[in-house]
Amino acid sequence: AIRSSEAQLVKRAERRCRRFGGAWADVMRLALWVRDGEPPERSRRIECVWRDPATPTVAQQTDAAVKLVQAGILPAEGEVVLEM
Repeated sequence: AIRSSEAQLVKRAERRCRRFGGAWADVMRLALWVRDGEPPERSRRIECVWRDPATPTVAQQTDAAVKLVQAGILPAEGEVVLEM
């Protein structure tokens, strides 16, 4: 029952991330406009990057880190791997 409830909450959070991502990017553009006094360049790409709403287990996080290191995507001693 707990896993089922968690899965529903994760799906709900993922939908909210998709729905509100564009709005937060617009807020950031507006903040840059206020800060700089002019609209940001069109070439400046702003996007909202959300953290995964799921709660992976330690085993899942370890497996992901090992695979990224083995594939050569991340260095074994890098901060990103150590924080995973």
